[in-house]
Amino acid sequence: MNDSLDVNRPGKHTYSLAELALGNRDSGDDTLTCITNGAGPSVVVCGGIHGDEYEPQIVLRRLIASLDATDVAGRLIIIPSLNFPAAHDGRRVSVKDGLNMNRTFPGDRNGSVTQRLSAFLNDALFPHCDLLVDVHAGGSGCIVVPMVFGWTSGQCSMTERDLDGLMETWGYPYVQHVPVVDTTSCGAALIARIPSIEIEGGGGSLSASELELMLAGLRRGLRAYGVLKAAADVDADADAAADAMKADPVIHLDVTDDNQYFAPVTGVIEHTVALHDFVEAGQVVALMHSVDGAYATQEVLARRPGHVLRQSTLGFVGQGAPVGNTGTPRRPA
Repeated sequence: MNDSLDVNRPGKHTYSLAELALGNRDSGDDTLTCITNGAGPSVVVCGGIHGDEYEPQIVLRRLIASLDATDVAGRLIIIPSLNFPAAHDGRRVSVKDGLNMNRTFPGDRNGSVTQRLSAFLNDALFPHCDLLVDVHAGGSGCIVVPMVFGWTSGQCSMTERDLDGLMETWGYPYVQHVPVVDTTSCGAALIARIPSIEIEGGGGSLSASELELMLAGLRRGLRAYGVLKAAADVDADADAAADAMKADPVIHLDVTDDNQYFAPVTGVIEHTVALHDFVEAGQVVALMHSVDGAYATQEVLARRPGHVLRQSTLGFVGQGAPVGNTGTPRRPA
């Protein structure tokens, strides 16, 4: 394992993330893999910004293991567990500082552990980056349908149309359109004039089909962007399984604050619709039950029509907790 990052060094090399970002391994350690091979785009792929989102961390390790330098055209930097202190504890946030990493960008090189890890991505890797791919999942508290979303601007190297086309190559059922938050990794990338893509899918307990779909989507997207060669990482069985799940056509969705729905009271959630279902505004999407009979069963209503994209996997939640959300099609469903 190397300690001094050289992104221009040809070949496939693995580095200590703790040494690169923190200068020591007092908070544990994980790895960064840099694969460089000739001319081509430079892409940074990261997972584990939230430590309890396990699918990205597993999938990115599988991707690293499957690739040789000859599979890459340009540069591919992969960090399976950027927030490794949180990931090693199976927590959404690190016990080192309790910060939500995806609200700490661009970071602070003199700050807490989470802020310094964020600053490493922003300060050390973004200058060598043409595209950021940030891989997420539902985590321990919710389950999310497979979807992809991204951001670019007139100051970036990619047009909105080109970004939409690239996201559609993932083969996911939905492309989501939401405003960017500046303090997320993708928001910081946009400020740095770098287009970005965020991936979502899975959550709760692991599903083999979700892992296959996430890995196949990454393969397709990275090939389409040109950083993976056409024949790279060929696994006929996995590709066939993923193609069977590939969405056609892809549905583009808008998600606003009104697409979210919340628990009106503290109690036990009963979801009355399934993920992917299309619901109308005012439709009952969940019921809240009292554990002690203090209130009659309460209905949770969709506030905006659309496909159900996310649902809480927690049985018992407090008043105001998120229960789920819809995404409203930009084109007819």
